[in-house]
Amino acid sequence: MGMMRRSIPSSRTSAASGIPLPATVQRVRRGVSIGTVLVAAACTGPSGPDSHDDLQGGTIPPPPRAPAEVSEAEPGTLDYDRDVWQTLLHHHASIRRTVTRLPNGLAAVTESDDPAIARLIQDHALAMKQRMTTGARVRIWDPVFVELFDRHDKVRLDVTLTPRGVSIRETTEDPATLRLMRSHAAGVSDMVREGSAASQRPTPFVEE
Repeated sequence: MGMMRRSIPSSRTSAASGIPLPATVQRVRRGVSIGTVLVAAACTGPSGPDSHDDLQGGTIPPPPRAPAEVSEAEPGTLDYDRDVWQTLLHHHASIRRTVTRLPNGLAAVTESDDPAIARLIQDHALAMKQRMTTGARVRIWDPVFVELFDRHDKVRLDVTLTPRGVSIRETTEDPATLRLMRSHAAGVSDMVREGSAASQRPTPFVEE
């Protein structure tokens, strides 16, 4: 899901990770890199009920909070979610996404072969699930997003972590909400293809 109407300015590359970050989120703590933090988190392995089964029967650890290079804001805040989203937009060419229509919703798979980007995809998807559950809006200037979040009680959103990102199943029994869900999904796919250029446009309504 998109976050805010902002362009991506110039970027800087983290020497440790090799991943350029948008200038809007270049709040770097010396000696901490996105690659280092994510690799360390992955090596700790899953524990407790927060772990997720993958398709091969193993487990994928829950995504850690984004490292300081991506955001120093607190998880769950608009600033944090915005910073993660802006970073994903900046690296949109490293992300692939497929959407399949269901009679009452859609199924989407969003992944990256870059482990650091894959972890941020997971972080973002789980954060947006929490926002949808409570109706905590993002992109308050975008009519599709506003209306969809206003109908959050009519949406069932299931997020499954995959080895390279997430698999999402979103369903509803309400026809108006269904149209909004499909419009939102198409808008996110545009953002994955185009990056910040698509993020700055209002999401178009999908015509059935």
